[in-house]
Amino acid sequence: MWNGKGPVPDFTDIEFWEQTWQDLNNKTSLVEAGGVEPQFTPEELETLEHLEDNEERKKIYHQIYSDGMKHMPERRERVLYVLMNLALHGRPGQWILHQQGIFHPCIDTRAHTRDPASVIPFTGPLFDDDYEMTLLHHDKPFPSVLMWGGPGPCPDPKNRSLHFWEKTYYHLLYRLEDVKLGCVAPQFTEAEEAALQAMEREEGHIFAIAAAKQRANPVDFAAANKLTPEEIIAKRELAKKIASGHNCVYVMLLNLWNAGLDGRWVLHHEPLYLLPHDTRMRLREYLAEDDGYGHSESHPHRKIITTDYEALCFDGTVPGMNNEPPRFMDALPDFDNPDFWMAEARRLDDLVFAVYDGKVKHRFTDGEIFHIRLVEQQVRYHDIAVKEEKRAWNDRFINGGQKVDKVPKPIRTWLDGLPMASDFPVSGGSIYQLGTKRKQTFEKDDIELIRIMVKRYMGNPRSIILAVIPRNVDIASQEILRLAADADPDGLRTIGVLTNVDLCNGLG
Repeated sequence: MWNGKGPVPDFTDIEFWEQTWQDLNNKTSLVEAGGVEPQFTPEELETLEHLEDNEERKKIYHQIYSDGMKHMPERRERVLYVLMNLALHGRPGQWILHQQGIFHPCIDTRAHTRDPASVIPFTGPLFDDDYEMTLLHHDKPFPSVLMWGGPGPCPDPKNRSLHFWEKTYYHLLYRLEDVKLGCVAPQFTEAEEAALQAMEREEGHIFAIAAAKQRANPVDFAAANKLTPEEIIAKRELAKKIASGHNCVYVMLLNLWNAGLDGRWVLHHEPLYLLPHDTRMRLREYLAEDDGYGHSESHPHRKIITTDYEALCFDGTVPGMNNEPPRFMDALPDFDNPDFWMAEARRLDDLVFAVYDGKVKHRFTDGEIFHIRLVEQQVRYHDIAVKEEKRAWNDRFINGGQKVDKVPKPIRTWLDGLPMASDFPVSGGSIYQLGTKRKQTFEKDDIELIRIMVKRYMGNPRSIILAVIPRNVDIASQEILRLAADADPDGLRTIGVLTNVDLCNGLG
């Protein structure tokens, strides 16, 4: 609703929403920093108290609080990933780590001076020694643990403060942006620098990866010392405008994708695209030579601009819808110019209206449409996987912070391809046919777990489903065919095999 002073703004103007978002974001940062002193009048306070006493609103507030508590593991996971990303950004990022009370033992910049008696581990559903995570460009997993080693008591000893984790996440995220903007100058002592260099010599250490990236793309740390406070503020404001432009372009690209094949025909000929909606399958060949900064020598006209799952990417070699020459073959655009992003957002917005007005008709071949359908299935598969992951986090949280691995150890070992795989209890025929002569047989829960895992792998649109069925049974009654039909209703990636090999034990 709008109830502001002055004339009613143009709600179809992108700049209005951009400015509103920036204004609210700045005010949120001010509130989180404790820079707001409420000055309500007695009448206004009475109104607020009346709203708080309302039973219906109490239910809403309670629901909001409950939802927030369910998402706490996700907030803590984000904190963990930002810490790891700071470690990967060389000395400036490691200097930010050096100043935090919260730390991860694998990237502790004060490990050589920290008193172990003063360290307090965070406990809870996410922080298990045997639960591991991985990072992009770093295949070695790291344990999911966090410690508190700052001054004063641990700010969240019972692992229940949603505000603490959200505040910590945004604080670290803003500092990571400062590192990317070149606004952080590390000031390590000689002893601290020597300790960091020792960790860089350890094979596979995150600091070693960061050092290799620094050697490949040197950064002048001293330049940050020359920046005035006004210049730093200007850099931050510029970064906010660019991020706002990214968001506007992202929304327009998503609108085109949701506009059906005609909208996707537009996307098929756009230099900007979202990674999950890549209709040209460019990621694999691009990442083969990615230097970790979104650049590739063999593809100088391509760039990964943002690095989340729905990454915003650029390909300057894409021709226009009517075979016009690519717009950016001669030179890449200035991605650090917010005007470029706002201009692209407006142009894409016009194309969205053109699609819905019926002015654009796709000319995809049958093969291209087939590929787009596979991309659609991949997007749906990812959405389902995210929901399952969040549900798993909530289960771990509700279970009192104890690690709950729903996959029994023999099955987990079999999936991971470890030596214990030979002990995996599979009897002849179907995995649902229990053997009575074996010491190990499936329990009811194990059967259901295997069914869930099979359906999960079959649901991946890039999987080939190999349905192996013995010839001496009623084929129509085989559950594998029902599961395959659910996962691949068109039968485009299903292969059926009839065999009698399970009855040939007596042959030489």
